[in-house]
Amino acid sequence: MDSQRVSVVIPCYNDAPEHLRQCVDSAAGQTHADVEVIVVNDGSNEESTLRALRSLNGVVLLEQENAGPGAAFNTGIAAATGTYVLPLGADDYMAPDMVELLLSRLRGAGPDVVGVYPVVEFRGERSGLMPAPPSVTLQDIAVRNRVVANTLFRRSQWELAGGYGAFNDCSEDWYFWGVLLGRTGGRLVQEPGARFFYRVRPGSRNSVNRGVERKENARRHIVEALPDRAAELYLSAARQADDAIAEADRYRSFVEGWRRRLGPVAPAYKHGHKLLTQLSRWRRPGS
Repeated sequence: MDSQRVSVVIPCYNDAPEHLRQCVDSAAGQTHADVEVIVVNDGSNEESTLRALRSLNGVVLLEQENAGPGAAFNTGIAAATGTYVLPLGADDYMAPDMVELLLSRLRGAGPDVVGVYPVVEFRGERSGLMPAPPSVTLQDIAVRNRVVANTLFRRSQWELAGGYGAFNDCSEDWYFWGVLLGRTGGRLVQEPGARFFYRVRPGSRNSVNRGVERKENARRHIVEALPDRAAELYLSAARQADDAIAEADRYRSFVEGWRRRLGPVAPAYKHGHKLLTQLSRWRRPGS
């Protein structure tokens, strides 16, 4: 393994050719000098995607029958020659210095840091930044995944965790982070200078993975992989549930307080709003 090499692993299943090319170009155009780009064709059958895959240059192209992103990540990482691994969705892309910044942070961090993730900007059907904490432990993801899949980690950590789950019934990266954090007792941290661009589109996996059943499956798989930490995960989930209930109660009290205050003036407010609406319609053209 090359001590400075970063292997960027990109599963592809019928992704749009323009998205795939932008993704690969962003990986190949990193300011870090030693980046290996591995694209795993996860059984694509769309001709436009297949043509785009065949046209790629300077990448390691692997083929497999469709088995889902977890299995595709495992295929790519198993073939990787880098000491470090960065998963990347085929419809997403990175800022040019993202790998350099993530690697510098990971190499300079203490032994408790097992991965570094970037700041995520939404693209497509959503805009803004993805909320993320500065640091994440196993307890923090007992209820929901709070880490973006595109997190830099050492290949040896993938071996320790036993690879990505290939269940196809949950978020494969949530399972991976849970097992990795559970077996190392470490944490994942954010590098605030690194930028990643996450494309949201109809039917994209980030929307699908929010389903209740898939969340339940992810939690179950993590507990099954970490039976000695099941009680700890339960207590953490219970604490987060208590915090959510307390927050809901505070919000309910706030709403009820304002409802009582506005009760006597509600008719006047509705009349004033109606009057303003009518006045806006009566404005003369050009006024």
